[in-house]
Amino acid sequence: MRKAPAPAALPGSTGRLLPPSAAVRAAATPPVQASTSGEGVSAAEGVHVYIVLASGGIGRRCGGLQPKQFQPLLWGTDAASISAAKLLSINSCNSSDTCSGSNTFILEGMVVVAAPQYRHRLLPVFERFQQQQQQSCAFLFASPGEERWESVWHGVEQVCMHLQEQQEQHKDEEEKHQQGERRSQQGLQNCAQTPAARRQRALEFLRIVRSQQQDQQQKTPRGVYVLVHDAARPCMPPTAAGAAVAAASAASRSSAVVCSAATDTVKLGTPKAGVYGHLPRGDTLLAQTPQVLRLDVLLQAFAELFALQHEQQQLQQTSPQHQKRLQEIDAILQGITDDVSLLQLLPNSAASAAAQARDSACAVVLSGDSRENLKLTTRGDIAAAAALLLQEADTPEALPWLRLLGLSHSSGNND
Repeated sequence: MRKAPAPAALPGSTGRLLPPSAAVRAAATPPVQASTSGEGVSAAEGVHVYIVLASGGIGRRCGGLQPKQFQPLLWGTDAASISAAKLLSINSCNSSDTCSGSNTFILEGMVVVAAPQYRHRLLPVFERFQQQQQQSCAFLFASPGEERWESVWHGVEQVCMHLQEQQEQHKDEEEKHQQGERRSQQGLQNCAQTPAARRQRALEFLRIVRSQQQDQQQKTPRGVYVLVHDAARPCMPPTAAGAAVAAASAASRSSAVVCSAATDTVKLGTPKAGVYGHLPRGDTLLAQTPQVLRLDVLLQAFAELFALQHEQQQLQQTSPQHQKRLQEIDAILQGITDDVSLLQLLPNSAASAAAQARDSACAVVLSGDSRENLKLTTRGDIAAAAALLLQEADTPEALPWLRLLGLSHSSGNND
């Protein structure tokens, strides 16, 4: 096994790692267990996808000298690199069994949310991807937040800024200069990252995205989707990611989540209060990642989140008579534990595409046994994931992502 390359010069959180050019077409293949709620997985033709890889966790329970997603798992390769390689390999099929569908989408870019000192770990994967594809997509970095939703928001910001740059490419030089000045001022105004400033930024991005959608609808149907995945889930089957994109972009849908069916009986309760609720096991799902959301819907949900946070901030600075409302807001915010749970913030009565999408349930893609897509949490999880990856690496389906890692099939040697 060769030593990892020395860290390359890294861009800032808003910089592009490699220059974007033609988008990469990727095949959205069925999941390992091709099962979705509602209608079947339909074609994702004309869908544009950005990947946000959440790699900012610390992982104290895992121990070690570095975060869990950057600890060696498979022949010295870390979980973040493996997750990135798998997501970038969803455009590759090795057999008719794994490429039975004709669904296609356009991979526009990947945003890695990670601390600066770990970003160089992903450089070899990105470089091999562009060499093998003979095309490039945008590779961007964003800084982690204090909470997961904040990290995802930072990734979504990078997605929107890239879309903004694409829009500016069609303007004349004077318009580009003026737009750049406005964007610089907007960046300075938002450096405080207050809820009010973030809400304004989300709504501005939403306006840009909807404007682009209206322009594109005159030519060909187009939707921009964001696929969010935890780097700490390196055992994710690439086929599940493709199926999630196809399910989210199906008619009347705007989001999809990879889940496993509950095998244990789930109770509602606390040690103090005891059990106060029973959930039917047949209707209980364990949410995982990837989670896919249409960008305009996600921006609307973030705007609602920031509005709640702003209200909470304002009430805390006034009088204690607002305790009931503060408790309501706190309960709502505590319920935002993953990406699709943001959608519950969307107003029921809003006459917008986002609100209309809310009426259609989030699509579900079953990934199989929850242990197959486990999340690294403890030292035992690292050992279990290493064993699963070693087994997976011995299959033909693993060859595309192994190549992106610079590994030979099932050998642990560099190509």
